[in-house]
Amino acid sequence: MNKTSEVIREMRGYFWWLGEETLEGRFAPATAVLGTLTISEDGLAKLTVTGSLIQSSFLQLDAETKRHADMHLDALAGKIIAGKVDDDKRCVYLEQVVYQAGGRTLDHRLSENYRAAICLVGESTTPLAPDSYTFSRLSIELTGMEEWRRYDALRVEAAKPDGLRQSQNVSYTAEQWDYDVGQDKLSVRTDVHCTAFSDVNVRNIEFEQHDWIDYTPGTSRSPAELKQEFGFIEELLALLGGPYYALKWPQISTHRKSTEDAYTLYFYRSAEKASPPEAWELWTFFPQVRDRFGTIFANWRKNRREHGAGFYLQLAALRSSSMYIEHRFVNLVWGIESLHRSLYPNAKGPSSEKKTIESLLAKFDEQLNSKQKRWLDRQLKGETEPNLEDRIVETFSGLPWEIETGSLIVFAKRCQDRRNDISHYGGPRKAKNESYEAFLQDLIQLSAALLRLYHAALLREIGVGDSTLRSTLFDVPVNFRIRQEFGRVGLSVPKRPDPVMPPVV
Repeated sequence: MNKTSEVIREMRGYFWWLGEETLEGRFAPATAVLGTLTISEDGLAKLTVTGSLIQSSFLQLDAETKRHADMHLDALAGKIIAGKVDDDKRCVYLEQVVYQAGGRTLDHRLSENYRAAICLVGESTTPLAPDSYTFSRLSIELTGMEEWRRYDALRVEAAKPDGLRQSQNVSYTAEQWDYDVGQDKLSVRTDVHCTAFSDVNVRNIEFEQHDWIDYTPGTSRSPAELKQEFGFIEELLALLGGPYYALKWPQISTHRKSTEDAYTLYFYRSAEKASPPEAWELWTFFPQVRDRFGTIFANWRKNRREHGAGFYLQLAALRSSSMYIEHRFVNLVWGIESLHRSLYPNAKGPSSEKKTIESLLAKFDEQLNSKQKRWLDRQLKGETEPNLEDRIVETFSGLPWEIETGSLIVFAKRCQDRRNDISHYGGPRKAKNESYEAFLQDLIQLSAALLRLYHAALLREIGVGDSTLRSTLFDVPVNFRIRQEFGRVGLSVPKRPDPVMPPVV
C-alpha cells in the first residue's frame, strides 16, 4: 500500500516543454496546454494536463513511442516541462519527468498525467531559457534548528519613562560567518525582519529572526546538483545535532542582468515527520563548531562521496525509526564494518591465526598441485581478516571517551555473537533456550549503544575535536542518555567529574 501524502501546493496554468519557442507578444508557446500542478508534502510533483504534451513536435517522438510513452521512460530523459501558473504570476519547472497515463476528459478531450521528482516554483513572470537553466546559490532556512544554532539576535531594552509616553529600544546584531570550501563558499547568516512599514503608525509590530545557510558553488549548478548539496548539508546538521530533522524546502537563485530570480526547490524525499530537536537531545551546538564549520562540511562531503556506506548507514538509522529490530542492528553492523574497512584498509586478524595458516600451508606443500595450493592459499588467507569483534574494538577504542578496554571487548563479542545468531540461525539459538523476546530486547540495547559509538566515530572522522566530543559525554544534557545506554550493555566510561568549587576564604 502506498503511503498517502498531503498536498501542500496546488497551481493551475499553462504548460509546455522548455525550449519551445514563444512568439513575441505571447506569454507562452502556441503549443502550451492547460493543466493543474500539485506538490505533496513528500515533494512529489504531479501534473495533469488537458491536451497533449507527448504529441508536441518539439519532442520529435515517432507515433509508436507516443502511443506507448509509459513503456518508454527514456523518451523523456533530460526533458523539462515549463509552466506559468497562478494567473501568469509564477514560473514553474518540472524535471525528471515520467509520463504516467493518458485518457479523455468528460467532454472527450485528450488528457495526460505526469509526475516529476524535481520541481521549481518561482515568483518570476519571465521564463528561463534552456541555456540559462543553472543556478548560482542554494539557501537553506534553519527553521527548527534554533536550539542548535544557539544565537538570539534580538534585544529589547527596558522601558524608559518619557513624559506621558514610554519608549523602548529594539536592537539586533545579524552576524554572518563565511567559509571557503575549495572553489565553493558556505555562509551561516542571520536576517531580522520587521513586519511594519517605515513611517506608518500601527498597533502591532513584530520582529522575526531567520537563520540561514547559503551554499555558493564556484560555477552555476543544475537543480539536481544543488539538491545533492542540500542533502549533504541536511545530513551534516543531523550528525552534528543528533536527531535527524528534515529541513524546510530550500531556495535556489539565479542572476539575470540586474535581477535575481529565486525558486523554491521541491524534490521527492522520504522523511519521517519529527519535532525540532531540543537542547537535551543535541550532541553539539553551532558555537562549538563555528570556527571549523567549513572544514567539517568539506570533510563530510568528501567522505560521504568516497566511502559511501560507512558514512551514510548511520544516518539511515537516525532517519528511520520504523525498521525491524534485527534490520536496525545488522544495518549498524554493516555500516561499522564498512567504516572500519575505509579507515583501516590493511587491517589483519590476530597474528596467531596467521601462524596457524602458514603452518598448514607448509604441511600440505608437497601433497597439493599448484592449482590446489593457490585455491587453499586464497581460502585460508581470507580468514586472516579482522572479525567483527576486532573491527568494533579498533574503530571505537580511539574515541576520547576513555571506554574501559575490557568492557569494550566484551561488548564487541556480544555484538559479533548476535550478528551470527541472525545470519546463521535466524534468531536465538535453540541450544541457549532463550526466548525471542529476550533476544530482541538484547538487540535493542546493543543497537542503542552501537548507534552512539558509531555517531561519535563519524564526528571525530569529519573533524569535530576531542574536546567537543568529551563535552558530549561529560557536559551537555544528552550525556545522561548515552551513559544510561552504555550502562545497559556493560560499557564502562569515567564518571562525570564533579564541578570545581571556588576555595572558601
